[in-house]
Amino acid sequence: MLHRAAARTLQAGEPVVSAETPAGLNGAAAQRLQLSGRTPDGVAVRQQLLTFRAGGTVYQATVFGTQLSEQGVDGFFSGIGLGRRP
Repeated sequence: MLHRAAARTLQAGEPVVSAETPAGLNGAAAQRLQLSGRTPDGVAVRQQLLTFRAGGTVYQATVFGTQLSEQGVDGFFSGIGLGRRP
């Protein structure tokens, strides 16, 4: 799955699964994960991923950085949904 590739890239351990997924993705086989690891040059980083399926397509949204604001990450992920129109 996509999160395994992200974990390998960051030299991270097993991801932590979060129970919270955006309301707009209910029924979309959504999963939110957190990873902690290092970039190839050794910088400690955190990554949060949201994966979901719609029809035959799998999507991944990612937030990546040395420090992540939980409020910012939650705001970004909550804006993702299926069937929304601007």
